[in-house]
Amino acid sequence: MTTANVQTPSSTSVVPHLRILTQNMFMRPPLIKNNKSDWKDLRLDHFIEHILPKYDIICLQEMFEYASSRRARLFAAAEKLGYKYYVASERRFLWHMAIDGGLVILSKLPIVHMETITYQRGMGPDWLAQKGVLYAKVDVGGGSHTHVFTTHTQASYGEVVVTQPDVKRRLAQLYEFHGFMEQVLPKYRAKGEPVILTGDFNVDSRNHQLSDPEHVSYEREVEDGITTSEEGMAMMAVLSGHGIDPKVLGPDNRDTFKSKVVFDLHDTLKERLGYHPVTFGNTVVDEH
Repeated sequence: MTTANVQTPSSTSVVPHLRILTQNMFMRPPLIKNNKSDWKDLRLDHFIEHILPKYDIICLQEMFEYASSRRARLFAAAEKLGYKYYVASERRFLWHMAIDGGLVILSKLPIVHMETITYQRGMGPDWLAQKGVLYAKVDVGGGSHTHVFTTHTQASYGEVVVTQPDVKRRLAQLYEFHGFMEQVLPKYRAKGEPVILTGDFNVDSRNHQLSDPEHVSYEREVEDGITTSEEGMAMMAVLSGHGIDPKVLGPDNRDTFKSKVVFDLHDTLKERLGYHPVTFGNTVVDEH
């Protein structure tokens, strides 16, 4: 059973707008780290004090429960701030030969239904985590609901080429995500109710081609983030159900990941900003 606090409310006042955050917390289990301890406790303290109070719904990835009390500490702090409803990846133990999926949805508004799926096992280090999708039907008042999904897909390690096996595994997981939506939305969504897909998709949608290489030799946030990468387009095509040209993944690939049901999906951040923002940052600590 997935960890959850779900309730059937009697009545909820209408919410004029929702403040929603999605964030990869980088709270990996003990002993897994890049820099010392990755300052997990300090970062969690900062998140609880400065970030939690600002939102109505928060979707998290890599908030692992395995061998750690940090998720429980987050839940306790969130409840004090009004997040009375949550769903999270199921706990895992040593005998499962896996750790949990690290997914969490926190909500100040009633979650009246939840479901989850676990993806096919990942590749490389991702084999250990039972990654998948969480779904929460949130009562926003007036008899209306918002349908929230969050996911974490297969990662790539090193330079990413679209023909790599881990890219195909990632698209296969997104195909599972689409199938999950096909199952739950017809059952629980009324016509016109919004659906929000969040998470760490591990897809770089920026094309990384300089638009003015003769005058600017470095990649700029806005000007060079307008066009979409090949994998970014493939992600949207698979999630929507349109599928891809199999040759995108190599001459021997036969998978199209095409579905019978097609959803009208929008990359809202790209459409609002006009470019793909940089969402990844790496820090190297100078020991000197």
